[in-house]
Amino acid sequence: MKWLNGTKLKENICATVEKELQDKDIGGAEIIINQNGERVFHEVFGMKNGKEKMRFDGIYRIASMTKPVTACAVLKEVERGNIDLDDDVSNYLPDYEYSNFDIVKLVDGKEIVVGKNTKPMKVFHLLSHTSGLGADWIGVKAMENMPDEAKTSLENAAKYYSKTPLMFEPYTWERYSITAAFDVAARIVEIVSKKPYDQYLRDNIFAPLSMTDTTFSPNEEQWKRMVGVFCCDKDGNVIERRMVKGCVFEKLPPSYMCAGGGLASSAEDYSRFAEMLLNDGKDKDGNEIIREDLIRKMRSPAVDDSIMDQIHRWGLGVRVIVSKKDILPIGSFGWSGAYKTHFWVDPENRITAILMQNSSIPEDDRTKINFEKDVMRSF
Repeated sequence: MKWLNGTKLKENICATVEKELQDKDIGGAEIIINQNGERVFHEVFGMKNGKEKMRFDGIYRIASMTKPVTACAVLKEVERGNIDLDDDVSNYLPDYEYSNFDIVKLVDGKEIVVGKNTKPMKVFHLLSHTSGLGADWIGVKAMENMPDEAKTSLENAAKYYSKTPLMFEPYTWERYSITAAFDVAARIVEIVSKKPYDQYLRDNIFAPLSMTDTTFSPNEEQWKRMVGVFCCDKDGNVIERRMVKGCVFEKLPPSYMCAGGGLASSAEDYSRFAEMLLNDGKDKDGNEIIREDLIRKMRSPAVDDSIMDQIHRWGLGVRVIVSKKDILPIGSFGWSGAYKTHFWVDPENRITAILMQNSSIPEDDRTKINFEKDVMRSF
């Protein structure tokens, strides 16, 4: 374990973020870094919405940083014996019988059916981006074509996705599932727990961790604290992007409870969640939220190198670093969101790092990469 130098950390992060603000790569940001359970950095930068300065009570659209939360919900039901990760999805949702799905490919920009699926879709496939469901361009198209009725609940969303094709047969490849696979996983949680998904998360994760600002449905007071999503106008000026009223993630209403991208959260809340992951499923007082062996399974590669031969591999709801070529140490894990939020957990150095921002600029991941570099050069 190496100890962060607080002075160097502050200098590195502040210099980088101020340059990002100057270069109009970001509109505002909030950063929290803990090491070994102690807060070593917490600062806000820039503007909340182009009019007000950032404050420490901001709420952010965390998009795909919802996915690790959903993975934990599934694992909690694994712990209770209600779900087996190796079960066929069709055990819980008969519409997901594997032979019901077509496999499609893009050929010269056209969607072509190349055959019927022959392999069962397992629960762990949903959490490891190996199901083929809602993957890559198929996921984008499925969201764009989703009828309003399918957006009213996870139940209806799961029914809709059961009628969409797969990009590949389960566990023959990996491609990022935009939301569909995690929405189906959350629907299974609803079925076995007999609870609406938002209530399930409140009872089993948010309330035990005192995550009071993490929700699919922000109340009036929370909406007032919501940080704007920044973009650039035609002249390159940073402005607030107009979002659909009442929707946290794009045009999906809160009633959908999008388990792959629909949560809003604060930096402080998500820091508590990350600390629980670092502490093998326990909160700061040592109370068990999720069993240790299941958290370790979550943060271990769920796919082998024949499917994903990269410097990171998918765990359950997270990416896991497996190569020294990455910026972060081997064994670090975490994920990001479409609006440029980012977090990771470094078990080797006992670090949790949270970057909260809501932005559609820049087009690449440079702000996330800069954040990782700044922390890792601060020892």
